Amino acid sequence: MKLSVSGEQLLMGYDVTPDTMAAALFWFSTATGVVTLRTDALRDRNRYIDPFTGDTLIVHGVSAGVAGLDFLNTDDFAYVVYVDTSSLGGSGDTHIVQYDLGLDESSLPDQPYAFNGHNLGGNLWGSDTLGESLLMAADGKLYLRTPHLNTGYLRQLNDLPGQLGDPAPSWSAILFPGDPPIWALPLFCKRYHDSEPAWLGVAERQAAASFRAVPNPIAERGALVWGDSPPPDHLIWRDATGRMVRSEPAVNNGPTTVLTRKELPVGLYVLEVFRKGKPLGSTRVMIE
Repeated sequence: MKLSVSGEQLLMGYDVTPDTMAAALFWFSTATGVVTLRTDALRDRNRYIDPFTGDTLIVHGVSAGVAGLDFLNTDDFAYVVYVDTSSLGGSGDTHIVQYDLGLDESSLPDQPYAFNGHNLGGNLWGSDTLGESLLMAADGKLYLRTPHLNTGYLRQLNDLPGQLGDPAPSWSAILFPGDPPIWALPLFCKRYHDSEPAWLGVAERQAAASFRAVPNPIAERGALVWGDSPPPDHLIWRDATGRMVRSEPAVNNGPTTVLTRKELPVGLYVLEVFRKGKPLGSTRVMIE
């Protein structure tokens, strides 16, 4: 599954039958998170112009696997890598199929342009289950990895988008020392490799807000002890009726926040504690 650079479109591969894969294209609303299907009929079709007759021919390929998919950074073309690893003697032959996203939903599945001859390894089912094989990188180019061939390079696909009737796009080899097989795409290919880190996983448990005033009651000055809570940056004092009587920035000193009586008369108060505009909790404070 892959989102376009704008975040407005989503592309994913899925099983049609045990030996047939397809891709589905969706609209994605970045405002609401709602996903709307555009088409689920993107298949391994090779559409090209016959060099002898000039006719436009469509050849339906066998696609038992989707090895990779992505968008150009302009969001107007999508690419899917289909590989024939079918259980009935799959050849391992691969097509990189281009879809023109400017077409309407009804004609989009029937107007693909496939690049022939980009073989991902010629291996049977189960030989390659690690990593994706196609990625639009931060430099705006598409990269194709070549596992199992011990060729030690990535293919940088040039002259995209392709046009019907043109030869297959050229590609440039990016070599790696020692000719190792490329089991995954290197970091420089990652689309967001230069962005801020996004930490994934189960978030650590956040302790419940815990504040207490010491001493309590207080005379002229006291302290608010945080416990397991983060330090506040703002305090609001309310009297026994709930009326706000003072709003002030928090003055933190080590693991405590300084509390000063100032003009407050004797009585019971509720001290509300905030950080970056969000309430962290409250505690009762007696002024004597």
